[in-house]
Amino acid sequence: MHVDEGGILPHFTGVLCHDHWKPYYQYTQCQHALCNAHHIRELERAWDQDGMQ
Repeated sequence: MHVDEGGILPHFTGVLCHDHWKPYYQYTQCQHALCNAHHIRELERAWDQDGMQ
């Protein structure tokens, strides 16, 4: 699925909270916020799989 397919994001002017997926940054008419739930999952994976402490 292409990110423009729904027709919403090209016109969105609010705060777009997302997982840092690079295609989202093509939307310059809105502000970007990164989702902390994704940060937590990535940190948990690093702890569990990589032994990062």
